[in-house]
Amino acid sequence: MNEELADTILIEFANDTTAQVADWAARYPAQAREFAYLAADRAFPAASANGAHAQSIGLSVLREKRVAYSAATFASLKSVAEAKGHTAESLAAALKLPLGLFWKLHRRLVAFETIPQALLSQLAEKLDRSVDELARYLRQPPQLAAGASYRSDSAPQATQESFASALGNDPDTTDEMRQSWG
Repeated sequence: MNEELADTILIEFANDTTAQVADWAARYPAQAREFAYLAADRAFPAASANGAHAQSIGLSVLREKRVAYSAATFASLKSVAEAKGHTAESLAAALKLPLGLFWKLHRRLVAFETIPQALLSQLAEKLDRSVDELARYLRQPPQLAAGASYRSDSAPQATQESFASALGNDPDTTDEMRQSWG
């Protein structure tokens, strides 16, 4: 995650007056501590000298964690697969997934909490990565297709769907795939 995106996420959290730390931390685990500091500042502003102390602590933690987070997270599921000698097609076949679902995982269009733990374990094993590292990648914000053009003033927002929905809606899903993951 780049610095600009990390800062944008913190700003969105700070501006969301109904934000729940647990919800945001589940989506962005690397920034959980910063969310807690900002929430504490919101709940007890007098205790943090108008928020300056909590904000400085949160930002310093963010800077420290950013280096570790970016070093431990890969940028692309496809590139990691290719580095291990897999094509998207071969990896999807090995995992008994339709190719379209692999691409949805690659672009993080599947809600992380709905992905079966067994799939995470198998994918981590095939990619020779830890489940935690894979989870950090899959919990990042969803991406739109690279190089797509839009006829609007701004790009649409990518939305996530459940794993079951993605599997069920993919026209290439076979009965064997449904038995494996359904």
